[in-house]
Amino acid sequence: MYGGRYLDEYEKREGAWRISSRRYVMDWVQPMADQPDASPRADFPLPMLDLTESGHPDYRPM
Repeated sequence: MYGGRYLDEYEKREGAWRISSRRYVMDWVQPMADQPDASPRADFPLPMLDLTESGHPDYRPM
């Protein structure tokens, strides 16, 4: 199980606000013994940033 946040940037397009950029920050991971291996899958890639240090420009404490 994973927990994280989206860092979205917005822009106005044709009078409506839309997401122009989205990044994912993983905050925590909890292995679950009764689940299949949680290794990344090539057929379903998920772009993510694993930011655990406060010095990174995208890190924001919860």
